[in-house]
This record gives sequence, C-alpha cells and structure tokens, in this order.
Amino acid sequence: MALNGHSVGVALDANRDGIFVDIGGIISNSFTLSNSTIDISSKNLTQWRNLMDGEGLQTLEINVECIFSTNVVFRQITTIANQNLIRPFQIDRDGEILSGNFYVQNYAETSPDNDKLTATFTLVSDGAVTGI
Repeated sequence: MALNGHSVGVALDANRDGIFVDIGGIISNSFTLSNSTIDISSKNLTQWRNLMDGEGLQTLEINVECIFSTNVVFRQITTIANQNLIRPFQIDRDGEILSGNFYVQNYAETSPDNDKLTATFTLVSDGAVTGI
C-alpha cells in the first residue's frame, strides 16, 4: 500500500510534559534510517571484510517541509533549533507512530512576498526511536 503524503504528521512535545502538538501542514517529507556497521575483520583470517551481525549504530533522519499551524509552534521549533535543544517528537505515518527524542539539525524558511511562510528542517534521532 502506498502512503499518501496527507497521512503523515509530525507532533512536538516542546515542554516535555507528554502533550504533543501537531506542527502544521506537511508539504513534503523524507525518512532516512541509517545503519552503521561494526567491522570485526582480522588481517589473520581473511582478505574480506567481516561485519558483526545484528549490531551497529542506527540513526533516523526526517526531513520536513511544512506550514506551521500556529505562531506558538513556529516559535517553539525556531527556539529548539536556535538553542540546540533535543525534544520529543512523534511522527504519524498512516497510523504507524514513531516516537523519540530528536535534534533539529538544520532549519530554513521561505516567505515569498504576500504568500505563506514555509519551513524546512531536519530532525535527527537522539537515542532509540520506538515504532520502527
């Protein structure tokens, strides 16, 4: 089943009180799950690389382009980005909820004359992400 972009949402718990607020309308998004390997090769055993099975460092990056739902959410995201803060986010992908702490790695906004402000930012996971 293909996921429709309208069925993806991002919510923020800016105050770390367990209350998640939808950040607004998602225009586009992308998800990247990275797995860093652990190399256990030995020069004595083989000329080929050996990797440790089932181990490694995982990170999740989520790129979001959105229109903020309120000025409050806009200020919360920009404050988190400006102050290098890590906060809980929830990502709803057609009912599949991904939850974890994320860092705003980069933030940019576009505001054409007499048009809506859109923002693009990248969330990078800090610790485990549930729901994957």
